[in-house]
Amino acid sequence: MNNVKRRTVVAGLGSLAASSVFAFGQSKLHVGVVGGGIVGASIAMHLSAAGAKVTLFEKTAIAAGATMNSFAWINASSLDEHYRKIRLSSMAGWRELDRELGLGILWGGALRWQPDGPAADRLQRSVDILKDTGYPLKNLSRQEFGAIAGEFSPENIGVAAFSDLDGHLDPVSVTHKLIARAKALGSELKMPCSVEGLIMNGDQLKGVKTNTGDVALDRLVIAAGVDTPDLTSKVGYETKLIHAPGILAHTSPVKFTTKKVVYSPGAHFKQFADGRIVGADSEEPPETLSHKLIKEKAINFPSKAIEDMHTQRIIDVIATKFPAAKDATPNRLTLGFRPKPVDGMPIIGYIPGSSSIYSAVMHSGITLAPIVGQLVAKEIIGDSREGVLTPYRPERFV
Repeated sequence: MNNVKRRTVVAGLGSLAASSVFAFGQSKLHVGVVGGGIVGASIAMHLSAAGAKVTLFEKTAIAAGATMNSFAWINASSLDEHYRKIRLSSMAGWRELDRELGLGILWGGALRWQPDGPAADRLQRSVDILKDTGYPLKNLSRQEFGAIAGEFSPENIGVAAFSDLDGHLDPVSVTHKLIARAKALGSELKMPCSVEGLIMNGDQLKGVKTNTGDVALDRLVIAAGVDTPDLTSKVGYETKLIHAPGILAHTSPVKFTTKKVVYSPGAHFKQFADGRIVGADSEEPPETLSHKLIKEKAINFPSKAIEDMHTQRIIDVIATKFPAAKDATPNRLTLGFRPKPVDGMPIIGYIPGSSSIYSAVMHSGITLAPIVGQLVAKEIIGDSREGVLTPYRPERFV
């Protein structure tokens, strides 16, 4: 897509995010949504607000998959202008939802620093690109760092930067609140309920087969995270995801000290309003023989002892940057598998060849949930094709 087209398709995003999230017209379509994570919850809520009859299918528990295991940082940190503007619009959507639903989002910005070297060079490049955009990432001098980040103990600062628009949330609590609003608007939640097959008449969806019985539907939205490929394969579409494991250490509550999200050398972390700290010391498992299996497929930790060892190690690393963590005791370690499309961008739209089966799978579901919910509802209820989603259509992989 050329730059002119990109500017055109994002032009209406600001007004879309700023409009009431519960302001659509009425519809009598019966729409099924597969997946009780934060993306599925937002889609169900917006569809219900639009007047659709909505059935939300969750096979285990609300937010039990990638949502529960997410770091849950709300940001627009992308060097792709089109994608960044969508993320910014979704951040505005989160602020509106926070006001309307009392989600308890912490809007403290995001702080980053790196010692001199390649990582600092990459951070500075991001600052140079983003500083004059709608998502300003600005350099901090040592004096400025000390003034706004006195709660941290940087060992060596080559480059430091701060983005004041960012926030973070409790993904499980927020997903429950979105589903509660969806139910108040008329959505039905079927849980535990696993969608095991599709009922088709030619290429037209008629319903789904579940472990609790058949359900007639007019449309189906698959927002099932890493389970999405299994469901889309039933209509001959291969959803191409990367296997992307990630761990997070969680502590018991300590004194609440910061609202900021922090990305520092060797650790990223944040603190919830109740004092819990969550973070990790690496984005990916290391390239070692002992981690080979987890890098290939979804598995559990081999033992509680190994899990506890990782939890304590991560907390110890965080404590070197964030002294408040020295008083924290380990609570748990979560191992999640992120739904990450092979090109890093969301996959949103009707499955090629279908006008009734829709897919919504993405890595940054926390940030994107509000705008995706709005746009998916608009496309399904209005039988439209929103130009802003053109770069993210499933057809790009056909």
